[in-house]
Amino acid sequence: MASASSWSRKRLYNSSYTTTEWTQLNSVYGFKITSKSNDNSIFLPAAGYHYDTSLNNAGSYGGYWSRSLGTGYSRYAYYLNFYSGNIDWSSYYRYYGQSVRPVRCQ
Repeated sequence: MASASSWSRKRLYNSSYTTTEWTQLNSVYGFKITSKSNDNSIFLPAAGYHYDTSLNNAGSYGGYWSRSLGTGYSRYAYYLNFYSGNIDWSSYYRYYGQSVRPVRCQ
């Protein structure tokens, strides 16, 4: 059985549950992800990423860390990433400068 975090992260961009749209909101490019079950949506800005001292690909790339560490290699963590029209789930070194979207438990 998949963990709750694995289930929810896959559901976030699974076309069976959501629609995704590369769009612009208030002059900021990013991905809008909308639930098919209740029409709730979230906008994730294409904030780019930091590597060393440089900000890269702002406006065309977004990466958002999850709380899940990489399987078998604790230096990695999973993140949702998108580049223009594509969205995917991946893992990479945790020192990489991706965005974080805080979520408050209800």
